[in-house]
Amino acid sequence: MIRSITDGFLFCFSYFTVIPTFKKEYQLNNTTYSAMLFFLPFIGAILAVLTLYFAFFLNSLFAPLYAIFVAGVTYLLLYGFLHLEAVADVSDAWMAKYSNKDVYAIMKEPQVGSIGAIATFSFVLLKLAAIVYLLLDEKFFLFVAALMLSRLTVLSNLKIFEFHEGSIFAQTLKKSATMFVVGLAIVCYGAVLIYLIDVKNSLILLVSALIFSMIVLRILKKQFGFLNGDCIGFSIETTELLLLNIAIVVV
Repeated sequence: MIRSITDGFLFCFSYFTVIPTFKKEYQLNNTTYSAMLFFLPFIGAILAVLTLYFAFFLNSLFAPLYAIFVAGVTYLLLYGFLHLEAVADVSDAWMAKYSNKDVYAIMKEPQVGSIGAIATFSFVLLKLAAIVYLLLDEKFFLFVAALMLSRLTVLSNLKIFEFHEGSIFAQTLKKSATMFVVGLAIVCYGAVLIYLIDVKNSLILLVSALIFSMIVLRILKKQFGFLNGDCIGFSIETTELLLLNIAIVVV
């Protein structure tokens, strides 16, 4: 049990970041995948803290605007642009749908189309702008909250939605997204948020994240007729962008 939980954390860390864990073999079972899901928001918190400390370091050397911008780009690098790839794939598939092409095949192609490239570039600009604005305003805990909650939505959405039969990994994670794991994660990370910020803003961010991500996936389901891992990644990115902008305006 302990090894499965530990491997779940390390597997989550190695899968959703580019930071090496130096562990080559994992004990993969339902407990491992459940632990992986539970720790996913924690991975977001770790990335947020690393980004903040790097921003603080750069701020001692350069102008604040430049320091935070570079730190923001570093954040994207730390998770390997993984979910941004999903933004490109979903954008290409969305436009391909109007040409009656095989949407699932478009998503699985290694190439990125012109629409996907433009959409991803625009998305990165919006995301970096929000990060810079938020950190210049010194809303550091809200930044941590946005990165945690965007990933927390994965658990609830895995429980709610069905996924394409070809999405083996999504299907595997869905089986491990039990009510206990989802409920425990919401309670634990919700408590952390209340401690870091306050009850009001924690509830605003949490409810906004859960509802918005669900709406995004319902729209994608209606457009494509299915959901897969790319759709999950797209929902993470769009939810995170929303939360960053909400964090900017909350007191």
